[in-house]
Amino acid sequence: MKSLSLIKTWAYYVFVWMAFTTITNWFLVSGIKWVLQFFDLEDVFLEDDIARYVVSNYQYLEGFLFSIFFGTIFFLINHFLDRWKILHKVTFAQVLLFKSGLYLLGLILVFWIVASLLMALDIAPIDDLGFLSQKGNHHLIVLPIAIMIIMVTIGINFMQQIDRMFGPGKLWKIFIGKYFNPKVEERIFMFLDLKSSTAIAEKLGHIEYSRFLQHSFREMNKVVARSQAEIYQYVGDEVVLTWPDTPSNRLNAVKTFFDIDDEISKNKGHFKSVFDIVPVFKAGINAGVVTVAEVGSIKSEIAYHGVTINTASRVQHLCNQYSSGLLATEHALVIKLLEKQYIVDKLGWVKIEGKKNEVCLFSISRKSVENV
Repeated sequence: MKSLSLIKTWAYYVFVWMAFTTITNWFLVSGIKWVLQFFDLEDVFLEDDIARYVVSNYQYLEGFLFSIFFGTIFFLINHFLDRWKILHKVTFAQVLLFKSGLYLLGLILVFWIVASLLMALDIAPIDDLGFLSQKGNHHLIVLPIAIMIIMVTIGINFMQQIDRMFGPGKLWKIFIGKYFNPKVEERIFMFLDLKSSTAIAEKLGHIEYSRFLQHSFREMNKVVARSQAEIYQYVGDEVVLTWPDTPSNRLNAVKTFFDIDDEISKNKGHFKSVFDIVPVFKAGINAGVVTVAEVGSIKSEIAYHGVTINTASRVQHLCNQYSSGLLATEHALVIKLLEKQYIVDKLGWVKIEGKKNEVCLFSISRKSVENV
């Protein structure tokens, strides 16, 4: 599944760059040809090697090769750098500059590869490429194209970082106005809250406690990225995750909770050495119908409203009462699937604050090694 996801991501980047280069080349070639025909300048203009090259179909071939090579480099940079811990500890501007620098180096490499291929394979006539070796002429073509692609690359990089800050996909949904008019959806919500947060805050102090949360959420986000969850909100020491309500995502939500616990456990040495505390989270899960709407004209965001999300929050607050790390309502579970991997204890019907009807609640825990 992971390999398939990587292939899809790579194909997406290649497709985006292919679409960009094809559309750009079409406007460039068609626009110049139309102007030449309109002013009857074809015979004069096309006497020049550079001009013939600009309006030739080799532009599309170069665009195709560029898309494959640069799309691959774009994918590799994003794939590996997003997993590089150092970049999670620097500012937005530093990430933007560093990635843009790598993109520019990749751009130079791809230009060299494409030019070398065209010349080595004799795909393009030497007459059309001859201008590249003419002193003072090559910059007339290379420089404008390079500047355009550099600006587009930096722009895409900037939008990627903005999208990362909003949450993957949220910026696009706001841009197209998907939730400009409220819509009804069925979703799963998981509220994760740091255990003993008040005591930890008092022990560490405000600044160190904030750093502690940053480190904790950083480890959590590694799992969230793999789980296809959407981070709805960070509220103090609480994180709200959401998924579309499907049977597979109901199982995925439970798995995500325990994967987060595993990820933090792998880094407990770091937490002990830096903070002398290892974070432990408790969670409540619920699923059902919510209203989704774009709210705010100054700071726009996508908000979820309804009893479903309020119930998930209330369920999380019951974790201490039932001495459970993970509680979930019946609506959020596929019991038969869960029981194959976890211990599922039915707690019965429970009165939830602010809700008229009682909710059937379950506590979920790992199976011990001998029971697996």
